[in-house]
Amino acid sequence: YGVDHDPSGLFCEANVLRYRPHPDLVVRVGAGATPADLERVLAASTRCGVEPRISRAIDEDDTAFAATLSAHRFGRIRTVGFVSETVRRAAIAAEVDLVDEAVTASGRLELRHYVREQAVSRTLHRFGNLIGTQRTDFIV
Repeated sequence: YGVDHDPSGLFCEANVLRYRPHPDLVVRVGAGATPADLERVLAASTRCGVEPRISRAIDEDDTAFAATLSAHRFGRIRTVGFVSETVRRAAIAAEVDLVDEAVTASGRLELRHYVREQAVSRTLHRFGNLIGTQRTDFIV
């Protein structure tokens, strides 16, 4: 996820896929969360350059947590342990992406929850004439 790549490989157009840290991530620690799973989630978010807000069910009940979700529109919640139906419904209503999959030790699978894919396309020709093949000068 740390390397920009162009799977199309066209000579007349660059179609670069890259990944950027998710700007709004909340880690919700619910009942049944293991310390190992929480450690994996925090390590993965750190590896991706994400500083999540951590919400623990023992410190903040589901109703109070659900009430805060409207401030995270288009954000993402990574759950560790049990997630209630109250939180699920609030996430849908607030247009927040809820990731409630089991935490995995596979970096390739786990890291995808902490980044957003961005596609950058650039035409490398003008009226059929190639104008540049350098693929490193994309908009940041």
